[in-house]
Amino acid sequence: MDAALALARDQDLPLDRIVLDVDPANERARAFYDRHGFESWGELVARDL
Repeated sequence: MDAALALARDQDLPLDRIVLDVDPANERARAFYDRHGFESWGELVARDL
């Protein structure tokens, strides 16, 4: 995940966050994204770059 975030930050695009669609019933995925600083954003999870 750290490599993916670093790659997104290095792009010459107007990116300020990564938004992912995560099944709310998938507790394992939610825990993974929580550990990496993602927060709920409606039904999605998002994290500032």
